[in-house]
Amino acid sequence: MAKQTDKKPAPAVNKNLTEPPREHPVGCENPDARVKVRAIRMGYYDVTRRRVGDVFTIRARARDFSATWMERVAATTPEAVTTGQQELRRQHDEILQSRMPASGTPLVDDELPTGAQNPLDV
Repeated sequence: MAKQTDKKPAPAVNKNLTEPPREHPVGCENPDARVKVRAIRMGYYDVTRRRVGDVFTIRARARDFSATWMERVAATTPEAVTTGQQELRRQHDEILQSRMPASGTPLVDDELPTGAQNPLDV
């Protein structure tokens, strides 16, 4: 003889009629509110790479903010986005600056350290 249990099946829920719960940040009445943030490390938001120093707007939801690579800034802070070309130029200038001697004059071939290659010969 089969053993019967006292458990009743859960009532069927029509998922098409129920709305998922909305995520409201603490103290925020408007779910469409926006917040300005600055990238303190490289990260991705809204299908865009955000580089260090970029200021952009995100939705004011807890899941959109990441404390590991963002910090909140004042709403009056102007937005700034670094393009890939700008980042390449910055890195290039940084490399060239590190090769300059303290006097600020460029090195000549005779002054290159042993084993170094002149960047203009490449």
